[in-house]
Amino acid sequence: MDDPIEEETDPELRALFEQRRQASLDAVDAALASHSIDAEQKQEIAELLHQVTGVAAYFGEADLGERCRVDERRLLQSADQQETRQLLEMLRPCLAGFETPPS
Repeated sequence: MDDPIEEETDPELRALFEQRRQASLDAVDAALASHSIDAEQKQEIAELLHQVTGVAAYFGEADLGERCRVDERRLLQSADQQETRQLLEMLRPCLAGFETPPS
């Protein structure tokens, strides 16, 4: 049986959500590939996570939205490179759809 959320969702809105999710993943990948994650990168990722948070539940991904909400705050509060990298490494599989975010 088809997912009722998928049947009711405008394909353009779904595409926009997937673009935001992919943009978040791309920003995380770029930060992890860099030698040092700076405040500007952290802010960019936090803003992208905020966008995913705002619409994830609408697309049946409330757990992802909650994970992004929590990690947005944790990212902005992270004090050192190791903590920031660890946070992004744990978030990456959730954004990529390889891991179900903890509820």
